[in-house]
Parts: sequence; structure tokens; C-alpha cells
Amino acid sequence: MQLDTDHVLVFYNFIIDNINFFNLINPVKLIFIENIIPLESIDTIFLPDIRMKQQFNFLSMQNISTFFQIFSSSALEGLQDYDIDLEKFMNYIKYFNIKEDTSFILLENSKPIGLFLGAIRGKSAYIPAVVVTKDYRRQGYGRVLLQKGVSLLMENDCQTVRLEVLQTNTSAINLYNSEGFQIKKEIINYRIENNYFYTKNTIQNYKVINANAFTFHFLNKMFHREKLPWQRGLSSILARIDDNECELFLIQKNDITCAYIVISRKNNCLQIHDIGLKENEYHLFAYFISSILKGEKIVQANSFYSKDPHCKLFEQNGFFIDKKQYEMKRKLS
Repeated sequence: MQLDTDHVLVFYNFIIDNINFFNLINPVKLIFIENIIPLESIDTIFLPDIRMKQQFNFLSMQNISTFFQIFSSSALEGLQDYDIDLEKFMNYIKYFNIKEDTSFILLENSKPIGLFLGAIRGKSAYIPAVVVTKDYRRQGYGRVLLQKGVSLLMENDCQTVRLEVLQTNTSAINLYNSEGFQIKKEIINYRIENNYFYTKNTIQNYKVINANAFTFHFLNKMFHREKLPWQRGLSSILARIDDNECELFLIQKNDITCAYIVISRKNNCLQIHDIGLKENEYHLFAYFISSILKGEKIVQANSFYSKDPHCKLFEQNGFFIDKKQYEMKRKLS
């Protein structure tokens, strides 16, 4: 039986949308496919994935540089929001709780196609990155990576998994929706330049002090009663402070802490990783940030749920919305 290329392409697209590529190598499925479309009648340009050998290399210290190369290439294209080198990538793995047995590279005929990074805390999972290399995009590999990665998270007894996606990335949103993910929350990233909020005023009876990670453990429970975005989780912030990647500052009045902030400094930018102010102390916001600046002209605050009361503080003090994301979630059990 000879089929024209239009029929072959329709069937190929059906396979991409409906069958996990990891199972296509199964001989039973190959027989099923050949009964419909004999492989010898198909030009390999239309159905390459059946004829090629796929394998998965899991994250290890031996291949971490390959993971970094794929991840950093997407960062250079603006697909990841990180200015990163190999050392920072290793810290990224640590801070996000990325696991070796849920993170892998997809290879096809020994060529890297993409990667999946899976992070786990308790029974909760997070997907920091699903990356397909430039030459292999829009060929169904994103779905392959996602399906394989989610199956590994399920094998690790995770009950839920979440991820973040830019609101403008409709193709990724559609993919995640088709794989059972639902939009749950909106995440806002803020930025300000020239520090219009800056004030030289001091406030009587208040002082700003530097603190350590041990102090933060108690502050986090005192100021945050709801779940935070993954990168603002307790273990992540604690590790950053312990490694001197971030600094922790407190505002105290009569030795009682009424506000805290976790920041890092890089390239003339002060990055706010976490902040907490008591509701009756919101007037301290501009004073607090002004007091810890060291000449930085840009201040960023990333990963705040849109309903977080601190969002109003950022906007009232001249911060503009730099980027909007969706947090999407799927139940695994």
C-alpha cells in the first residue's frame, strides 16, 4: 500500500499528539503502526522518531557540564531568566532541590535533544526547566520530556507537581494543559530603576541589622502562613544565606523584629528574594530598602503571588511589573 505524503503527515502528527514517544520503540506498537502505514512506504523525514534510538542520561557529577550547556544555551536565548555559569548552575540544583533520579537529558542517536529537571520536597514536586534544543523544537520532544519527567516524579511518590510559565508562552501553556496541568496562581516579577523610592530619612527608634540563617528559620514561619513560590521556599532561602549567596537584614524596634528582607547583589542590581513586613509597619518599606542599598541603580523583586500584600507595596513605591507568569499545578495521586 502506498500513501501520499499528506496522509502520512496527518498520521505522524496524530502520533506526536497522542502517544508517549518513550513507548514507540515497543515492537508491538511498531507492528500496529506498520499494519496501518508500512514503514518502507514512509520517507524518514515524516517519521524519524520511530527509526532512531532514544536514551536518557540521568543527572550526575560526571555529566553535569552537558546539562549546564543545554540549560545555559536556553538562558542565552532568553528562555531561562538566569545569568549563569557552571558553579551557579550547581548552586541552582542545590537551592531548587533538583534530584538526580528525576532529571535527565534525552539523547537521540547520541545527540542531546533536551533536558528535564525535576525537584522534590516531601510529597511535592516542581519542574524548574523543560528545555528542547533549538534544532529540535516543535517536533513533539517537549511532550516526550514532560511525560517522562512526570512519570519519574510519580515513581518517587510525589502527590502534586507544579511549574511556572510566562503568560505570553501560549504554546507551552497549551502543552501543559493537555498533560493535566491547570493554572492556579499568577506570579508577578517587579523591577525599578533609578530608585524613585529612595529616602535618606531615618526613623526614630528603628534600626537595621544583619542576621544569619538561623534567625530566618523563625522569621519565615512568623511572617508567612501560606505556601510561597518554590524558589522562595524555606530550604532554598536558608541554603542561599548559609552559602553567603544572599544577605538577611532585619528592622527592629526595641529589639523586636518587625520586618526582614533577603537580598543578593549583582551587576549594579539589588535582587529581593524574600521580604516580610507586619501590616502596621508597611510605612517602613522605602526606608528599609534605602538603608541597605550600596549604590545599586536597579532593584528587582521576583516570584510574588499576585495576591501577596507586598505587591501593593512594590507598586505604591514606583516598581513596575517586569514579567507575569502562571503557576500551573497537577495532581499525581
